[in-house]
Amino acid sequence: MSPPPAPRPWARLFVHAQPLQVLELRHHIPDAAQVGSTGAAVRAGSMQLHPARLEDLQAEPGSRAGIWFRFFNSCNLRCQYCNEPAKPANPIHIPRALDTLGQLARQGFERITLSGGEPTLVPGLAEFIAALRERGFKWISLATNGYRLAEAGGEQGWKRGWEKALAGLDEIYLSLHGLDAASGAAITGQADYWARMETLLAALRPHAQRLHLGLNHPITTHTAALLERLPALVAASGARSLQLSLMEQYEDEDSGPAAARAAALIPALPSFSPALPGLHQALQAQGCALTLEGIPPCHLAGVESCYLDYRRARSHMLRVIYDNGGEADQIQFSRGSSREVGKVYASACGECAYRSHCCGIYHSYLKRHGEADLRPVSPTEAAARIHARRRTG
Repeated sequence: MSPPPAPRPWARLFVHAQPLQVLELRHHIPDAAQVGSTGAAVRAGSMQLHPARLEDLQAEPGSRAGIWFRFFNSCNLRCQYCNEPAKPANPIHIPRALDTLGQLARQGFERITLSGGEPTLVPGLAEFIAALRERGFKWISLATNGYRLAEAGGEQGWKRGWEKALAGLDEIYLSLHGLDAASGAAITGQADYWARMETLLAALRPHAQRLHLGLNHPITTHTAALLERLPALVAASGARSLQLSLMEQYEDEDSGPAAARAAALIPALPSFSPALPGLHQALQAQGCALTLEGIPPCHLAGVESCYLDYRRARSHMLRVIYDNGGEADQIQFSRGSSREVGKVYASACGECAYRSHCCGIYHSYLKRHGEADLRPVSPTEAAARIHARRRTG
């Protein structure tokens, strides 16, 4: 038997990128017309979904397999780059959802993230969380914009109901749609947005020992120059992880003025990528992990191991699509991440030493900024990055 091929040297930079396993439970299956006109989901056919039976979905021991559960596409913020509706549509049939989730928990899926839209809009959220715990979930996370939580947490403690919900969680995954008052108001349309986030981050700090707080921030033209504020926010909140994402344009590119406004928020990569190594070091000193999404590795010198897209591309993603109008849940399996849909490569990317590890760039970025920012990395430069990384530890 011939020996396996030697790994390419620049692959070592990605050594910390471990495969992820995610299960997504949705309520609604959009048809092709809805997908193309609203941008509410990736286009049919590009998700590479394959039918499976619920009882066939068995988590491998030790895989930390999890579920990403979406209540509905509805949100209480009006972020310029997002298209979530203001009113709930097709809310989940809770008893049936709990039956499905309970079976998946018995089949080894012990971790779940509750998402939306905005899950804090769901009545009875605390009871739903408690029911998940009763069904065997060992790790329950809440992905939220925090706007309603900020009403509930403050100097006087948490409002009734929210304290129970908070006690049932292991993690809060908080999206920050701004990094100061001006950027928060410009993006969300809420003048009090940043004041609420500061209140919420301070209210979560006493829970930092028990509750894992992860922060997520989509980088826009409003915040590309404000990333230096993040270490202080991490320190104030006790956050243990931070994900930075290049802003992705969710709106259909031909949908008129709204799409044009969203496209204008896409920052140029050179406007913030030089700050990433220093940010990484500052966060490491606080024990906070950094992941980077949508930013190609040609702009990740020194922080290649934080490249989230590479992990997702190597993962086996299980997606459960749930329609409460039918007699049974529909279970589907897909390889990789639907987040890679809509990514492309520049004409020079084929010459890059990172091409085999790069997942591309959002098409909307190329439409906005062109290809000039995407410079191929030579094998010599890739080797120099490895040497610098070893030298700095």
